[in-house]
Amino acid sequence: VSTDRLTIELRSTNVELNASIDIAIFPRLVSFISKTMGQKDSHWTRVKQLIESVERFYPQTPIFIAADSTPIAERERILSHLTSNGNLTNVFLFILPEDSGVSYSRNVLVRQVRSEFLFHLDDDFVLEADSHLDLLLQMLIETPSIDLIAGKI
Repeated sequence: VSTDRLTIELRSTNVELNASIDIAIFPRLVSFISKTMGQKDSHWTRVKQLIESVERFYPQTPIFIAADSTPIAERERILSHLTSNGNLTNVFLFILPEDSGVSYSRNVLVRQVRSEFLFHLDDDFVLEADSHLDLLLQMLIETPSIDLIAGKI
């Protein structure tokens, strides 16, 4: 498990306190995947909202998006649209052959992931402050017998 150690040392004339805690580094442990299909900008605006919500709560965490029914020539324009609020180097867009299907597309995405864990999100999800994916991650880390966690939509 990828962690950083936070060490706190407090010293005064009367008291000395040393404490350390290991903190899981979310972007090193997790990747997000999402399969989408669509050609209209209104569709990609929804996908952009997903990306922005991930970036707001889990900055620098890799986001892999697979799109079918999208012309390959549109890749750069779409990627530019998706990352227009900044140079997000953690967004990866894969344009797949038309009508590749959900299973094929998700398998392509899973093969891209190098992190220990992944979260699958539908393309119209928006994470909010109470999404608490960090708690789901903690449960997965602390309970090795759990392989899959699903949330209520």
